[in-house]
Amino acid sequence: MTFYENCGDAVSGFIQKLNQRGIVISEKRKIAVTDRGRTLHEDRVFTTTQEVYHIKCRPRGRWIPKDSNQMSELGKELDERYKYLIRVFGNGDRSLSGLNEDTMISLLELEAQGYTPYLVTVFPQSGEILWCHAYEAYDMIMRYGTLPQISFQGMDGMTLCSIPTGWMKKWDEVIVAPPAVIAE
Repeated sequence: MTFYENCGDAVSGFIQKLNQRGIVISEKRKIAVTDRGRTLHEDRVFTTTQEVYHIKCRPRGRWIPKDSNQMSELGKELDERYKYLIRVFGNGDRSLSGLNEDTMISLLELEAQGYTPYLVTVFPQSGEILWCHAYEAYDMIMRYGTLPQISFQGMDGMTLCSIPTGWMKKWDEVIVAPPAVIAE
């Protein structure tokens, strides 16, 4: 696995992995995203085959929710939903991945225009790249109620949509080798 110095290198590394698979990039955009009052810039890569990869970089690693006993009364119900998803779908990974609601809606709008949008989370320090289809993530968020009903949208940024990190698929390296016959 390749480790990256920073998010720029990690995004470039992911684009190289797309190229290794024969996927041709038609455009790369920086998308301004509000997160807790800060503006971050995430990358969005468009391909000639109508795929869109929205890349979120996590230089600080995984985000693990607080212990349930540290939650306020207001947040307990959402915390229970998060913990349920992590237990059932997290595959042993206790963390959540997410993006803001506006970003999710823009990806769903791209799907309505004929694109196939994917969410990609890269962890530069570990070299991990995880991905999922944006609509599948949205379906999970809506089905299990992990879109907060009460948010600090006006004060603190955008409402976050969260999914279990362990539910996302690992981006595997391309295997280049001559074909082999497997005996049964």
